[in-house]
Amino acid sequence: MKKKLPRYNYIGVTLLGRLAVAKEFSHAKSPGLRAGELLLSDAKLRSYIASKTVASYAVIVDILIGEKGDPTNFYKRYDFVEFPSNPRKLYLPMATVEKTVNKAGLI
Repeated sequence: MKKKLPRYNYIGVTLLGRLAVAKEFSHAKSPGLRAGELLLSDAKLRSYIASKTVASYAVIVDILIGEKGDPTNFYKRYDFVEFPSNPRKLYLPMATVEKTVNKAGLI
């Protein structure tokens, strides 16, 4: 991945923050409802649309382990990849986001 990046000191990315689902809307309470997946899909779509105006190479997530456990596997299920130097930080290249939203017919 590093070989494909331009030789700049800094590269623009989109940071996802505070992506969480309230207890009453969690999959455990309502098995048919997948609010986390819907929120992530919406965040990826909005990130992609914004990347057309403001340069963004990838979507970044800082993993915060809370009372409900470690959400790393949730993000990995949707193609997020760990930073080699920091396994508590994940990224998803914008090219992958574009493929995802195109495949879903969202754009």
